[in-house]
Amino acid sequence: MIADAGFIDPLQLFVDLVKDKVVPQGVTETNFASSGTLFFQEKVAMWVSLSYPGAFQQGMKVRDDFPVGYGLFPRQDKPSGSAPPASMIMTPTAAFMITSLSQRRDVALKYIDFWAQPDTEKGWDGSFVLGRVPALKANWETDTFKQKYPDWQALYKAGKMFDGAQPMPGFPGLSEAEKALNTAMQTAVLGKASPKDALAAGAKSAQAIVDEFNF
Repeated sequence: MIADAGFIDPLQLFVDLVKDKVVPQGVTETNFASSGTLFFQEKVAMWVSLSYPGAFQQGMKVRDDFPVGYGLFPRQDKPSGSAPPASMIMTPTAAFMITSLSQRRDVALKYIDFWAQPDTEKGWDGSFVLGRVPALKANWETDTFKQKYPDWQALYKAGKMFDGAQPMPGFPGLSEAEKALNTAMQTAVLGKASPKDALAAGAKSAQAIVDEFNF
């Protein structure tokens, strides 16, 4: 999919934004943390983010009345990709696995059960950590969540909070394949190749990695 039009068109947009000098110059990587820092330092007007702005604002001790607002990134009326566009990527707030080597699975299960309780997870409803959606349904119904995230609560109650959401992909070789994608993006942003050619090369490299890991 890396060489698909659904990747080529967004990368062309990135290249155009750099050429038009509407992004900080010298940026050749998707440095998420630095982008968020620049945003709350009022050095950039927009930040392509997930649900982290509240956590950044809290961690950087930014004033409560900082003018921050959320919105979906604009999309084409007729998406060019072969797959439906996604509005968000979902990852677990906390995830645990018990390996086959475990000698005390009963204790491990008790430990997991502890972390799966609403009282243990209440920090994610805005009680302690801001800007992250809770993992448990019970935490979506707390008074704290309703107070701090009325818009999210309304979407959740209407059954629309996760429209267009996709789970974070996971397969052997993913991290290495992502490096191939990053290299392709850098190549295009630096003007060394067109987005189409850069992503074609990235797809070839990524496929070789995935084939090796899944041999």
